[in-house]
Amino acid sequence: MIKKGLTLFALILFLLQVFSIIAIGTEKSVEFQTGKVVYDIEGDGANTLVFVHCWTCNKDFWNNQVEFFKSKFKVISIDLPGHGDSDK
Repeated sequence: MIKKGLTLFALILFLLQVFSIIAIGTEKSVEFQTGKVVYDIEGDGANTLVFVHCWTCNKDFWNNQVEFFKSKFKVISIDLPGHGDSDK
């Protein structure tokens, strides 16, 4: 079960990186069989930072860090399934 979850998470991160080329600075979502996963992309640096929140939070937990890093990095913050605007 843990391996399946890690595989899904790795796939989400990969897809976010691919989609980050298309849309910067907007909230986006990716549809999976289990529902929608929402993420934000800010900045346009050559390197990418991905912020993943803890169990009881959502992507807004990282707002201060996103503001700080977006001037030099592409920053992706994600609402994990069951959190924030993502589906359960």
